Amino acid sequence: MTTTATPGTALAFLDGGEVRVRADARAEIGRAVLAYLDTIGTATGRETFYNSRADQEAAETVAHDGCWAVNRGLYAALLALPGVTDRAVQAGILRLLDYPLAPGDPSFLTFEQETRLVGRLARALPPQRLYKLFGQFAAKRVNNRRTRALILRAVLGAGPSLPWRAVKYRAKLRAALRHALGAGVANGVAKLAAAADPRACPEAKLAKYVDPFVPAWANRDEVYQCVAFVLGAERAGGFTVPLLKAFAAARTDLTTGSALPVEVLEGLRSRFHKDTPHARVLEMAQAAGTITEGQKLGMQRAAKAAGVEGAFDPARQDMVKLYVYALETGAMTPEIRAALDAKARAAAAALPVRYANVGVVLDASASMAGTGAQKFRPLAVALAMRDVLTASATASAFVESTGTADEFGMVKPAGDTALAGLLVKALKRNPDAVYLITDGYENAPAGRVDEVLRAVRALGVTAPVFQVSPVTGAEAGGLRRLSDELAPVPVSRPEAVGLGMVRAALTTDVEAGIRALLALARPMIEAQNGGE
Repeated sequence: MTTTATPGTALAFLDGGEVRVRADARAEIGRAVLAYLDTIGTATGRETFYNSRADQEAAETVAHDGCWAVNRGLYAALLALPGVTDRAVQAGILRLLDYPLAPGDPSFLTFEQETRLVGRLARALPPQRLYKLFGQFAAKRVNNRRTRALILRAVLGAGPSLPWRAVKYRAKLRAALRHALGAGVANGVAKLAAAADPRACPEAKLAKYVDPFVPAWANRDEVYQCVAFVLGAERAGGFTVPLLKAFAAARTDLTTGSALPVEVLEGLRSRFHKDTPHARVLEMAQAAGTITEGQKLGMQRAAKAAGVEGAFDPARQDMVKLYVYALETGAMTPEIRAALDAKARAAAAALPVRYANVGVVLDASASMAGTGAQKFRPLAVALAMRDVLTASATASAFVESTGTADEFGMVKPAGDTALAGLLVKALKRNPDAVYLITDGYENAPAGRVDEVLRAVRALGVTAPVFQVSPVTGAEAGGLRRLSDELAPVPVSRPEAVGLGMVRAALTTDVEAGIRALLALARPMIEAQNGGE
């Protein structure tokens, strides 16, 4: 996503510590913040059934620009809310570091608070996302003091996981260090780190670029060896860190690399041991226990094709990934179903709002199948949300669906989006709340849900109806709402549904809504030891 905005114009600001909103901009601010919440809670930057990737990225940029213009500190703080996607966090950090906080900017956050928040947000990203962000820094030439400190602390302060990361993400870490240090300094640091005695080598003075970012509790010799390895320097006397030794030895004897990440081991096999079958790598990784549960799930087909047993533990997978796997393979099992039910109960228990009698209307139309890089993901999120929302009922729950569920609750995506009749059936059962799970594209016929809701409201039906959506509509600037009578709930994974629910506060009182959102984000903003 390309950032285009200049620093915010602060339509909202602090007045004696209290949130104030410009009276002439309340509606504008409400729309901007709502669109931002929708985007950071669901957008993945991938194409959907109705929108291209370029359309989605353009809509994301508009949403980020809109909240940035309201208040820089608000923009940053909302990234700390539960349920924000990694992609949104990456885009937010990039923007915050690309545009330094100017003196006098009426941000809700001080420079120190923002710096601490950025550090915590970065550390919360999975390694592959974090290192992708570092690549974005290099692509945009973002290399100020805060950026350099963020990269160096993240790389050099990884602790016991540093050797693993060094071999698995070697190229990305090399690029990150060279960007942060500059090519010349990086070359000198490589010689320093590879020296038999770094304190006595000609490059000893360059330790000032490394040592301040290595935690006091870390093994400094191990950090230096990892830096030398990442930067491509041969260490005097060879590496002694086990994983680095294994990497070098596996070039001639693949069996010595069994402790390496499976992707790295496969790379070595394909380059230096072409006569060794791929199945051998999977066997070695299985025996060494180096395949993560997520990898086991993703590698099921490859493992079966290679004749390797690759069982995974459903209890250690997230709900959406389990449903994607089941939709792709048709391999739903009682064990997976039990894991999904347990996860749904746990997620439901954490919801900020629960009702006694709950109705769920599930859109399983063809468009919910997704497309391209996120095949089946919208329906997977919808099925997971169905489970969580029915589990949230404290008395009873029921589901009305456009498709027929099998014994395991699986529904195949097919047909048009015809939701109005199902909504009528749901409301006739007099629930305390109805959750309409859909991508927001109604076409059989379009507009009928809105007609139904307006009619039942006129008849005195007051049960709240929520529209739970796993995707945004690029042309809608956020969630595509089927009716103004619905309360939209953007959600990218079931554990994060609370983000969508608190969003409702903004629709009635902009200032109160912003205060509530800031209160949710405050623990991360105020946490100490931010490391920046």
